[in-house]
Amino acid sequence: MGAVTFLPLNRAATASILHAIWTRGPLSMEGVMEVAPELRPLEIVDSILRLNHAGVIDLDDTGVDPLYTELPGREREARELYVTLTGRRACRVCSCTDDWGCGECDWVETELCSACAGEDL
Repeated sequence: MGAVTFLPLNRAATASILHAIWTRGPLSMEGVMEVAPELRPLEIVDSILRLNHAGVIDLDDTGVDPLYTELPGREREARELYVTLTGRRACRVCSCTDDWGCGECDWVETELCSACAGEDL
């Protein structure tokens, strides 16, 4: 099997797709297209393949329309990828951000949320 080849990365759009699948998903292709209207269909497929290859989203093709879903047990990895793509401030323990929280938390330090303050050793 050969190496996977991708198009040039659109970081912002890929991050938007990842965030939407995890926070609003599951999403159909139509739903993904609404999240990243600036992308051509091939670019959307490329972003989805990247996210799937990274192990942070999955495809549920059991219904009539395939749905893109979060991959259970991989939210921290998904958040870490989101932070890499966006450059947003993140908690050093759980990788939550201002727009992708880990629950009801606040910032207690620049890179530490209140939900993780007791776990940061």
